[in-house]
Amino acid sequence: MNFFYPRLGYNLSLLALALVVLIKLTLEPTTLLDFGLVLFLTVLTINSWHNNMAIGLVAIASAAILFWLLNYFLATSLNFWQLASLGVIALPLSIVNLVVNYVEHASAKVSEATVTGVHDINKALETAVECIARIDFQGHYVSVNAAYAHLLGYEPQDLIGKAWEITVHPQDIAKLTATYQQMLTTGKAEAEARGIRQDGSHFYKQVTLIKTSDHQNSFSGHYCFVKDITQRKQSEERLRLLESVVVNANDAIVITEAEPIQAPGPRILYVNEAFTRMTGYTLQEVVGKTPRLLQGPKTDKETLTRIRTTLQQWQSDVFELVNYRKDGSEFWVELSIVPVPDEAGWYTHWISVQRDITQRKEVEAMLARLLLREQQARIATEEASRMKDEFLAVVSHELRTPLNAMLGWSRLLQSRSLNEQTTARALETIERNAQAQAQLIEDLLDISRMMRGKLSLQCCAVNLKNIIEAAIDTIRLAAAAKDIQIQTTYATTRLISGDSDRLQQVVWNLLSNAIKFTPHGGRVEVSLVEQDTYIELSIRDNGQGIDPDFLPHIFEQFRQADSSSSRKQGGLGLGLAIVRNLVELHGGTIIATSQGIGTGATFTVRLPFYRESENDTRDITPDTEFPTKSGIAGLRILIVDDEADARELLTIMLEQAGANVTAVGSVSDALNIIEQLQPDILLSDIGMPGEDGYCLIQKTKHLKTKSGKQIPAAAITAYARVEDQVRALQAGFQTHLPKPIDPAQLIAVVTTLAGRDSC
Repeated sequence: MNFFYPRLGYNLSLLALALVVLIKLTLEPTTLLDFGLVLFLTVLTINSWHNNMAIGLVAIASAAILFWLLNYFLATSLNFWQLASLGVIALPLSIVNLVVNYVEHASAKVSEATVTGVHDINKALETAVECIARIDFQGHYVSVNAAYAHLLGYEPQDLIGKAWEITVHPQDIAKLTATYQQMLTTGKAEAEARGIRQDGSHFYKQVTLIKTSDHQNSFSGHYCFVKDITQRKQSEERLRLLESVVVNANDAIVITEAEPIQAPGPRILYVNEAFTRMTGYTLQEVVGKTPRLLQGPKTDKETLTRIRTTLQQWQSDVFELVNYRKDGSEFWVELSIVPVPDEAGWYTHWISVQRDITQRKEVEAMLARLLLREQQARIATEEASRMKDEFLAVVSHELRTPLNAMLGWSRLLQSRSLNEQTTARALETIERNAQAQAQLIEDLLDISRMMRGKLSLQCCAVNLKNIIEAAIDTIRLAAAAKDIQIQTTYATTRLISGDSDRLQQVVWNLLSNAIKFTPHGGRVEVSLVEQDTYIELSIRDNGQGIDPDFLPHIFEQFRQADSSSSRKQGGLGLGLAIVRNLVELHGGTIIATSQGIGTGATFTVRLPFYRESENDTRDITPDTEFPTKSGIAGLRILIVDDEADARELLTIMLEQAGANVTAVGSVSDALNIIEQLQPDILLSDIGMPGEDGYCLIQKTKHLKTKSGKQIPAAAITAYARVEDQVRALQAGFQTHLPKPIDPAQLIAVVTTLAGRDSC
């Protein structure tokens, strides 16, 4: 028992002394006992019981004084020296007792302080914001604070006694076990792992383990401090993903400083691998430089100005411009620029994403070209359609004009009211218009042959001077009618290789145009000169000239400078197109020049010289020159044509030549009489209703004449193309005559089929 108040100890000691003195005075005389030792022991006991040095000294001193007084005034058995010796003995004992008592008292205070400290620590741990748990040496929770339990989704008492593994992701238990072993060695260890909450969700935590020991310095467990680092790990993961995206992106990514915006511009801090693949520049080569190293002569200055404006306004935008690689090659790039702010909102960097759009630009350019071609083709188609309509109108006009004259004069002749002079004039007009109409048809056929590449030439050595003179003779009357002078200049006699008929057609067309477009009293100049390897023919007039806008189209088919109904000149607009094709077939060239309307025009034809090594190639065609007398008298001729007028015309032509003619209007009629008639010659149209001329020739191939030969046959048809002629010959006809039929040519063909000589 301890007393913590010294005053109480003094009172007890004095009370004990008083009690001992009273006993000694009252009992010792009667009992004759010595109570001095008992008194001393009593005082010593009180001193020891109180355990106070000062009280002990006071008690001993008081007892000594008291016993001396008693010994002085009373006769006692205990003398002073005896008491003093006992006091000397008691004093060290009291001191030892005091020391032991002090030690115990101090130990008690320490223990009390320790308990208080532990209580305070536990209270602090319980209320701490940090997540703290204490785990024993067996790995079970001994205590957890509220923050730790809340982080894991438990109540604190639910975790007591549970193993720490239940709060760790299974894949990270081995990692924390290694951390635990490290703590046993070093006393402290840290690690990052995934935790498992009670609901099964996981989070990232930073774990700090601190080893603890008991009073015997034996391992008793450890403290576990946990910090939730989920947000940090998520941020790190986002950063890792962003870094992976930047590094592995297919588009080039460039990070630059925010300043300076003006020259020299923001400097490059980073480029990814795609930038290197795109431009050929490595990161080390561009760091500290500006993106201007990618610009070149074809980089659009206006686009650069827009980029600078965007930078000055700290805005985002997308641009397209031409850049240059390290090797100097050009490429198109789509550039996206974005400013990057810091936490305070200040812009610190620029990020530009660059995509190579060269292929897209090439496709766009190709599509633009295709669109342009499509537009041009559409315009050309519309123009061709317009030209076709105009051409059909012109064809209709040009065919109806001579037809009108022929029909009109024919009706007048039928009236038989014309005198001999007017009748001759009518016949002349009909013939002239029929020839004009035949020429129109021949031009159309020539164009058709040229378009299909079916026009052939009968080439030989030709003196172009003779061709020119012959052409001039044919148009001399037309020139004289307009009082136009034709001047010729011949400076060469070299020959050329060509088809004389087709070359005359060329010269005639050019001279006819010159006469047609030269006013009354004008002049046409024809010159023939020799150049390096070719002969140059020039036909120059002082007529109305050619509009510069129309000049590039002068040789196109169906094109006329004036195709309106009020035009002054007629024609189909095919002559110059035919001329160009014929000249090119001869290996030559033709050009037209004019200074404009009213300045005249010049057409220049250049044809190569004739070479002796060239082989002449001639197509076999019927000769256009025929004898005036016929050798078909007495021949039996069968005519098959569904048109009555055509049958009648052919009949009259042949009967006037002395032939016996039978004419029918269909294939069936011909088959009905052909065996009885036994004709010497068969003349058949091709296009007929029901069965055509090809059917007829197939069905009459087995028929023979009286002489035992197959009946010779000629196809007389308006199908005048080369392929029509070939088909007729392949079907079985011996020859092919295109309509309109010239009487002399008809008689010549029939004579040839009959095997007779013309006389």
